[in-house]
Amino acid sequence: MARRICEQEIDWSRFDDHRRIRVVGNQYHQPALLTASEHLIQQEGDRCETEAVLLREPSNAHDPLAVQVMVNGKRIGYLQRGSAKRYNKRVKTLEDEGKRPTYPLLIRMQSPGVFQAHLQIPYSSELLNGFKNTRRS
Repeated sequence: MARRICEQEIDWSRFDDHRRIRVVGNQYHQPALLTASEHLIQQEGDRCETEAVLLREPSNAHDPLAVQVMVNGKRIGYLQRGSAKRYNKRVKTLEDEGKRPTYPLLIRMQSPGVFQAHLQIPYSSELLNGFKNTRRS
């Protein structure tokens, strides 16, 4: 089961070496986001953390390079088109090796009843290996 942490318990400094990637399509998956947050988010601005798995969706009619973001077997959205294009091949390689690319996911209530999510992917991960961290000196 994924780890759940409320905002006041999140140590934000541990994400300094992570790339933040917005999850899109949240508006179509609000019930899944609420479930993923285990109802810990009660009001606007609240956040919680869980883990998400990336899965390719080559059968997607709109984008054959689409990468789904899944929490507990439920789709909560997709990587943005540019990010999906950039990382699709690496996700496929990891899937072919039998690995499940799993990363921290931050969920927050943007406005009453509207959730959004962002992945926090470590630069040291296999997915981002070789990508430049523009925040490093």
